[in-house]
Amino acid sequence: MKNTKIEYHAAGGAVRDLLLGRRRRDVDYLCLGNESDFIHSNPGARKIEKGNASLYLVKGQEYALLDAPEDERESLLEKDISRRDFTINAMLLSSDGLVRSHPDSFEDLRQGVIRPVSSSALFDDPIRVLRAARLSAELPGF
Repeated sequence: MKNTKIEYHAAGGAVRDLLLGRRRRDVDYLCLGNESDFIHSNPGARKIEKGNASLYLVKGQEYALLDAPEDERESLLEKDISRRDFTINAMLLSSDGLVRSHPDSFEDLRQGVIRPVSSSALFDDPIRVLRAARLSAELPGF
């Protein structure tokens, strides 16, 4: 999907799986831009409520929309990365092929390490402990 007003980034596990050469089950997207431009670019988008985030379903895929003026987009991308669960999932892939990631993401992928993004990541969302166990079972060598 191309639109000069909306920036699309594949997010999280989809980027991890791509870098590991694994088949991606689903792709979640982080989008930067305003809602009217997003709806115009994705006429079948259906808004779903999930906390205070603007989430949309488009043809079965999830798009998180951050209403962001162009001068704030870089800082919002960095903030999104810092809020993710594990370093191996703290990655964004832009439509032009640029990967943004946590500083430890690539080394942890190489070493097979499942590491929380921050010291508070597991306290912020205790379900992440179960996600770590699932990742350990699904990713050989981790």
